[in-house]
Amino acid sequence: MYADGANKGRFAQKELGMVYSRDILGEPGTLESAAARLLEDTDGEHREPSEREKEERTLEELRFVPGDYLCVSVILPKGAAPTAPQGDVAA
Repeated sequence: MYADGANKGRFAQKELGMVYSRDILGEPGTLESAAARLLEDTDGEHREPSEREKEERTLEELRFVPGDYLCVSVILPKGAAPTAPQGDVAA
């Protein structure tokens, strides 16, 4: 979300993307295995970037500037319950 100077400073928004748990942890719903790409040992090797990696951009590349807002939504899998830091179920 950002103040759009071309529209009298009104706030506008632009969707930047989505990240799914399987992108980080592996298959959806598992905490035991990491995604295969995170286990690859590519120390110093040159390889062709994957389609997903080609889509990755930094906030600077997306023209994010101080004063812009990030609107983040965390959607839990069906049946999952959020927990507090000590493992207590959040209200």
